Amino acid sequence: MGTRLPWPWEMGLSDLSERAHLQAMLDNQMFPRNTLFWGDAGCVGYDVWNSILEKWHRFLSRIGSNVRLIT
Repeated sequence: MGTRLPWPWEMGLSDLSERAHLQAMLDNQMFPRNTLFWGDAGCVGYDVWNSILEKWHRFLSRIGSNVRLIT
């Protein structure tokens, strides 16, 4: 498939961390170089974003006013 779909996913109980699922996928799956990950407010934080960038991928994330970015 030209779009390289379907992508892997993680399933779990509703009270489990979306961030932990994303981190597990980054650790255990292979994605094409420069894959763009996009996430909602639950997938924020230096550890997650740094894991994405270390593997030569990019990300786009919706964040709330409670997230403080350092420039």
